[in-house]
Amino acid sequence: MLLRIALSSLFIVCVQSKCQEVNVALDGDVQSMKNARSADDCQKECDKTRCAHWTWKGGQCKILRTAAPGKKVGVLGAVSGTKNSTNCAVKVKGEECYYAQSRDPVICIFPFYGEVPGSKSANTKHESCLKTRRGIFWCATKLSVDNKLLATSDQTKHIECGLATSTQGEFRCIGNSTCPSLNSVKKRIADLEKKNRELEARLASSSCSASGSGSWTSWTAWSSCSKSCQGTQTRTRTCPRNGQCQGRGTETKNCGGNCGSGSSSKTNNPSSCSGRCGKTAGIGQCQCAASCVSFGDCCSDYAAVCGAKVPSGGSSSPSVSPSSQSSVRTPARNSDPVLGPFTEFLLALDENNAMDKITINAGCTTRVGKPNDCSSAPLFTRVDTSVFRKPVYSKLMAMYENYIPDTLKVEDHTRPEEAEEDAFLAEIMKTKVMKETLAFLKKNKYFTKSEAEFKRLLKELWFGVYSRGMRIKGSSGFEHVFLGEKKAGKVQGFHNWVYFYHLEKQNQVNYLGHWENVDLGGRGVGLSFTFKWGQEQKPFASFMVGTSPELELAIYTTCLLAKGEDKCKISLGGKPVEVEVHVFTRPQGVRYIASSFMDWM
Repeated sequence: MLLRIALSSLFIVCVQSKCQEVNVALDGDVQSMKNARSADDCQKECDKTRCAHWTWKGGQCKILRTAAPGKKVGVLGAVSGTKNSTNCAVKVKGEECYYAQSRDPVICIFPFYGEVPGSKSANTKHESCLKTRRGIFWCATKLSVDNKLLATSDQTKHIECGLATSTQGEFRCIGNSTCPSLNSVKKRIADLEKKNRELEARLASSSCSASGSGSWTSWTAWSSCSKSCQGTQTRTRTCPRNGQCQGRGTETKNCGGNCGSGSSSKTNNPSSCSGRCGKTAGIGQCQCAASCVSFGDCCSDYAAVCGAKVPSGGSSSPSVSPSSQSSVRTPARNSDPVLGPFTEFLLALDENNAMDKITINAGCTTRVGKPNDCSSAPLFTRVDTSVFRKPVYSKLMAMYENYIPDTLKVEDHTRPEEAEEDAFLAEIMKTKVMKETLAFLKKNKYFTKSEAEFKRLLKELWFGVYSRGMRIKGSSGFEHVFLGEKKAGKVQGFHNWVYFYHLEKQNQVNYLGHWENVDLGGRGVGLSFTFKWGQEQKPFASFMVGTSPELELAIYTTCLLAKGEDKCKISLGGKPVEVEVHVFTRPQGVRYIASSFMDWM
């Protein structure tokens, strides 16, 4: 910090006092989403559109609906601001804090107004943590747009914020030390921080010319894995001298896998597919399972050692290459004799399966509808976001901003939105899963028309807009299943892992715990759980983690055409799964998906 003050004194630059709030995101309705290299670029996008508030994180700029910007929540790496704003009376910041005993991270927002969440008479400003009557430090974790307290950290657990200090030079939230010399050092650091802020404020009001680009350099390549088993890799970037960069300069990820008792023999070469065809290796190692072709991480000798690739589909009956045959599980005993083998085949064939790119923390075991949060950590602890660059996922996520969760609000369903639906359907129809699905349906006389007719059927079933009440066209099968909806204060649908991850990264959903956690042969996880979406709880939720959107859509559609609304008993990863599909039937025989979900038998 002394060095930082010295540098500020030597290199006088103009610091624009922007109303940008660091480590803070707004959780309101998204009007549009754009790519932006920095928070400044996001600010510019807002300034040139009809916009009141914006949030930037990780290259994504969210322009929020003027009437519903939402609440301020702490999100590491996020930056939020308002239109044409260069100054603000009160600028909040998210501090990286933690629970003193468990060390679980918490983003605390300072300053905040009020002592009781939701109080309308919140006028007292607080720059640091407050104490309960029992002497436990707590902080604000959610604020209104005007910075009034809406939610707090767990008031039964002490919060600490390290050496973070307020604008007055006081520590945000730090436990009392029994070492007097350490206390004096901490006080000295706080004083220096205060002086540093005063110096920056003087620089901000000076008339000198600005220097420094304020943008990070590109990330370096990932370092080599530190250990062959359970190692780490790092990469870095630097901020130009005098730059005002947001975020961190170093990132770390796991590599090398667990290498436990289930790993391959020590004589196996980790860079070769010898003895490893069809098996998934640890994170960071080259792969020999069929999915490596789509992910681009095959070992150099994959083609020579493991033989032919999985066919592109379209045959009258499913066929699988020798290398992928070993990954097709024997169907569960009580599955349908026709559908069970077929769904096992689809799971093995799924080229966009992402399970090897994901780590989840299922947390505690709970009961249906129990409101207590016994899983303090997020559900998703690791997701390699490169998977979302694959066309199927990018086209899926492009549609997220097209929907309003409230079923009693009309969906406008514009032409550009329909074009995105068509692009998604066109993309999934290219996949091996959908080609084999159509071939299977034709062979078994469940569907006998052309591919173009099948695509039209998918659009009618999944994307037709209909009413769930009061004749308001505010719902569709796709929105209900692959996103989620709210009606009369209750969460409905919400059966897709990608959308859950999308909202969890924005702190809009809170995973509470599970009662079923089923391994689907390493190609996915079947989860039955409960969670909150905003203030509303979904008592009973279920979805598969790691499977592709085309696999889920293929299974639901196949079950509907083969079994109607009767229960559809399939098999995935050798486990019995029961699928339910319900439809709304309209005049002239038009059908819409009302709901589709899975249960682990």
